[in-house]
Amino acid sequence: MQSLSLENVTLVGHSFASGEIVRYLSRHGTDRVARVIMVSPAAIPFLLRTTDNPGGIDSAAIEQARRAFLGDFPGWAEANAEPYFGPGTSRAVIDWTIGMMTRTSLQAAGELNRIQMSTDFRPELARIEVPTLIIHGDKDASAPLELTGRPAAALIPGARLEVYEGGPHGLYFTHKERLNQDLACFARE
Repeated sequence: MQSLSLENVTLVGHSFASGEIVRYLSRHGTDRVARVIMVSPAAIPFLLRTTDNPGGIDSAAIEQARRAFLGDFPGWAEANAEPYFGPGTSRAVIDWTIGMMTRTSLQAAGELNRIQMSTDFRPELARIEVPTLIIHGDKDASAPLELTGRPAAALIPGARLEVYEGGPHGLYFTHKERLNQDLACFARE
């Protein structure tokens, strides 16, 4: 952002990219960032079950899911397509998304999953000082609202949580008109 002389930026991230936004703010500060929007955040605030995070996911379950993911990534993506988008999403959209996913380095995807699933973002979320909007569907099977979006919003000072009734993880397709309106309105605030 510095090399492009960007100012008053609104950072928008979907899913794991929400963790990347948190890490960017922790490392680089908010001098050029005016606001943040996290859409269907995954892996925040902290997904691993520990003594101080009893609502997290057991490490054995995380590892089992990662093995399935790495063992047959195209099959895993296909099996999770309907919960990701919800019923009624066109086959073309699903195929396009799976096509993008399968062009990703499997090693990189596995490492991102490993890092994100074990990173505790709670201290960093509490230090976010810019207006933050979290948009999350209440039918998100990939990153359940009560495990990710709602606790993340509670940790970020002054964050606003917007819950989309019936919204899955793939809100950018299933609720695109509403999402685009909410993004534009928040970016202008």
